[in-house]
Amino acid sequence: MSIEREWGLESSDGDQETVDVASEVAAAYEGKLQAENDSRQGERFFWIFALVLCIDVLVFPSLSWGALRVFLLEVVFLIGLAHYLGVDIVVVLLYRIFNRYINK
Repeated sequence: MSIEREWGLESSDGDQETVDVASEVAAAYEGKLQAENDSRQGERFFWIFALVLCIDVLVFPSLSWGALRVFLLEVVFLIGLAHYLGVDIVVVLLYRIFNRYINK
């Protein structure tokens, strides 16, 4: 089956136009796939972040002064996770929070 029939396109110039059409279709789907991957990685980070917040709410009341140390350790972990998952805006925000508490 030719690419023209598969995608419902007609070709008048033969093989060169077929290659151009196939390249354009491949590039379009590659862009969509990359956007979907980025979206899933961002969603994965925010679910992990929500889980960390829920655990903090349960555990922090019993830690007293140790809560600050655990919080800073979590921020470092979340910075690394956000960087690994490619959520750049979160990396910048968490880095600012980390620097604010370290520089006090």
